[in-house]
Amino acid sequence: MNRRNLLQGLTSALAGAGLIASDPESVSANGAPAAASTGGTVVDGPFIETRDHTLLFYKEWGTGKPVLFVHSWAANTSLWQHQMIELSSRGFRCVAYDQRGFGRSSDPGRGYDYDTLSDDLSAVIEKLDLREVTLVGHSMGCGEIVRYVTRHGRARISRAVLLAPTLPFILKTPDNPEGVDKSSLEQLRASWRKDFPKWLGDNARPFFTPETSPEMVAWVVTMAHQASLQALVDCHRAVTEPIFARN
Repeated sequence: MNRRNLLQGLTSALAGAGLIASDPESVSANGAPAAASTGGTVVDGPFIETRDHTLLFYKEWGTGKPVLFVHSWAANTSLWQHQMIELSSRGFRCVAYDQRGFGRSSDPGRGYDYDTLSDDLSAVIEKLDLREVTLVGHSMGCGEIVRYVTRHGRARISRAVLLAPTLPFILKTPDNPEGVDKSSLEQLRASWRKDFPKWLGDNARPFFTPETSPEMVAWVVTMAHQASLQALVDCHRAVTEPIFARN
């Protein structure tokens, strides 16, 4: 994981779209567990309740055009804080939320499919009344953004930035012969059910660039330890099986 390249790529994408402010507004950190004022609008924080009463933790830094971050599998809002602190200093309203079963959000034990996850994304956008939003997703989060657009439309969305997307699906099928056998995916998920911490310890390092510090790797692994095992398994199934691509 190269934070500098990720930030530079995201900043370039926003600048190319004419969204980087030349005269940044003052920055505020609105992640405190109390009502916060954002651009003159008072919103409830730090949780948003979905239609099935799941509580989604969110953090919000800065004012200006909104940028909404959707994290990847096994991560949470902390994944984005280096990008958020930089972009909020440039005049953006940066919002990130923990998806259900991850970080500080509720773990309802259900709803780990793309339809429900995209509805959760919609709840965040509606509750915070975000408009002209730039959606930024990483890995699994990219699928949620695409599903959101197909289910809820793009009236509130200005543009989307998809970073390392896992689309359309990974499973090997007759029309996707280069995919991964279902038995291999099931064996992987079975190993998580048995000892997910060991799997992380054995396999985390290849997900990062060689120059990534051991401390950064350990920090990201800590995020994964905070995730619901049910969410990890079910979200992985949603990412790897073809139902997303065919609906």
